[in-house]
Amino acid sequence: MLNVMTPGGSIRRFELDSTGGRNSVLGIMAQPGTSELLVATDNAIFNYSPGGPAPKPVLRMRNIKDMDFTPDGKLRVASRNRLAFGSTADARMLDLSALETQINSIACVTDSTYYLGTGSGLFFGANGGFPVPVQDDPRLSQSIKDLVWINGYLWVGTSDQGIFVLKDDQVVRHFRTADHLVSDICQQLYYDGNGRLYVATNKGLSIIDTRTRTLLRNLTSNDGLMSDDIRGISHAGDTLYVATSNGLCYFSRDHIPVDTVPPTVYLNAIRYGDSSWIPGQYFQHLYEWKSTFEVEFGAIAFDLPDLVEYQYNFSNDTSAGWVTTMSNIVPYPRLQPGDYTLLIRARKYKSGWSKPVVLRISILPRWYQEWWARGILVLLGIMAILLVLRYIVARIRGGERRKTEYNRRIAELEAKALTNQMNPHFIFNSLNSVQHLILEKEEKQALNFLADFATLMRQMLNNSRKSYISLEDEIAFLTRYIELEKIRFANSFEYKFDMSQELKEYTIYIPPMLIQPILENAIKHGLAPKNGSGHLLVRLELHGDLLYCAVDDDGIGWEHANSIKTGKLTKHESTALSVIRERLQIIKSFNGSVGKLEIIDKFNSGFGNKAGTLVEILIPIVKML
Repeated sequence: MLNVMTPGGSIRRFELDSTGGRNSVLGIMAQPGTSELLVATDNAIFNYSPGGPAPKPVLRMRNIKDMDFTPDGKLRVASRNRLAFGSTADARMLDLSALETQINSIACVTDSTYYLGTGSGLFFGANGGFPVPVQDDPRLSQSIKDLVWINGYLWVGTSDQGIFVLKDDQVVRHFRTADHLVSDICQQLYYDGNGRLYVATNKGLSIIDTRTRTLLRNLTSNDGLMSDDIRGISHAGDTLYVATSNGLCYFSRDHIPVDTVPPTVYLNAIRYGDSSWIPGQYFQHLYEWKSTFEVEFGAIAFDLPDLVEYQYNFSNDTSAGWVTTMSNIVPYPRLQPGDYTLLIRARKYKSGWSKPVVLRISILPRWYQEWWARGILVLLGIMAILLVLRYIVARIRGGERRKTEYNRRIAELEAKALTNQMNPHFIFNSLNSVQHLILEKEEKQALNFLADFATLMRQMLNNSRKSYISLEDEIAFLTRYIELEKIRFANSFEYKFDMSQELKEYTIYIPPMLIQPILENAIKHGLAPKNGSGHLLVRLELHGDLLYCAVDDDGIGWEHANSIKTGKLTKHESTALSVIRERLQIIKSFNGSVGKLEIIDKFNSGFGNKAGTLVEILIPIVKML
């Protein structure tokens, strides 16, 4: 649906062709040198002449994302995975499916060069060739929402990292919330052709001077916008039009009114204990135990009353003792005897602080607060300290008992992990493999298999007795295990360990026997049933004080494997995974490190048509140089 406002203020509505599915309006651009407009929708480009008949489709193209004109007025249209050169039915198309990412925006530099913003970074295209990634700065390899080319500079709006400014593919400026950008989530960039760039975000609108590359100001719902969620921006003359999630608003770009007159503060009531009083300039009362002293106040503000901000000071130190709040009540629980001066002032949005209201308070002491009663209080304090010490000792002893119980549980869980690691199926199948090699007269290979199998069993038993082993020993153990599985399954798959450079700079110690059950499931239930060669990738990275391990296979997938398992296999697998989760929970109770185990079926989890299973686990580590 296209809505057009006539000069008289009425609205004309045009139904757009939606036979190809949803056809929402994505953008409207004026054709250079004409009064006609191009309307970009999800599935077509329409030509519309203001005041004329309904828009007519000139280019049908699915999943349109953005469009832009070259300096000579030639149209470039970017869809999810294609690029059109022209606005007619015979426009040349460039298939960009090989990028394996979604295109979000296009910015034309010349008639033959352009930039593309995609879900995985910035690309550059020239002379109709295939775009190449711009890799001069790793910060550009992220999701990009919008691009604008302005006088030799490329302005890049990202999904959650603010705005980058590029000159000759080099980052020369970065705007973030730390630089007072209203939000790091950029939804649209709009250039008015006169040195101002408007940044639409989910928290308001930021205005940037493109000549000096400085932030001029931010506009939010506090300035009169109907919502902070900005969906689109345009301008005509001095009027700025802002489309929000709650409607369209417009105002002068250079004359936004601001009320700077501070509000007037008045006192409503004083509450102490169970009583209330009409406030005056002085309040006196006898101390009441466990009673809260409260002062309720207000401010006279007719515009944006919800944005009135208060400050109060209870020590009469106006240089540094102001406390800021949005509440109109100052509570002081258990206010001790003494003389106090309370100052209260207020301001509304964009105004200064008002003249403070002064209230003098005197709380008179009771008998037990006199000097002669302090000795009794000291004795009571000593008794309280003794009780606290007794409580601490009891907690320490209880902690030791819990620690002993934790150690017992860890031993039981490690025994379960050992049982589930080298289960009878693996031992039985390994011995069958040896028997097959002997029958085939391949005694040497059978002896090598038995030697490796014995070494693996010895490593497994040694590791099970340790709380932590080095990552190097764990990888050696896993490599030997996978090599035996390859022999068992006739070399039907390939594997690879991918370890980050940061891991090689430290000596890493991890709890043993956490990764092997995951590899076993990947090989037996993912790769073994697959027709054809399979691939197994084990990625290891350092995430703070945790080791990130991802086991990625291209087998038949988690859900498919579950559908063909027998009841016995399903029980074994669920037991192995539950033991891993219990061990991670026990480790958390000791050192506070939070581990994680997640299983992802790639076919049903946004990996396209790729089959297989991705298992991710975060393992607490001990890191040494």
